[in-house]
Amino acid sequence: MGVFDPLLSLALTPEEISGPRLLSEIATQTGGRAFAASMPGDLPSVAARIAIELRNQYVLGYYPKAQARDGKYHTVEVKLTQPPGVSPLRMHWRQGYYAPREN
Repeated sequence: MGVFDPLLSLALTPEEISGPRLLSEIATQTGGRAFAASMPGDLPSVAARIAIELRNQYVLGYYPKAQARDGKYHTVEVKLTQPPGVSPLRMHWRQGYYAPREN
């Protein structure tokens, strides 16, 4: 969760302006989600949204078939088949990983 000053504020530094975007990018790359609040009154609703997500999620793990030790970035693709009669499912996952390098 990020708590940011409203972007309309004229006294923001470039780092403060790019903060929400940077938080969102880091969250996406690591399989998470970013939640932002720009006013103290937003905090309860943001916390409630986070709590709902935490209560309604599954965590899956896997090992790649080819365990290359090349030190390269490997993308991860996740496919979901929507079960009939279930409300739409959403997925968040880590987009890839760096394999360890052999010494």
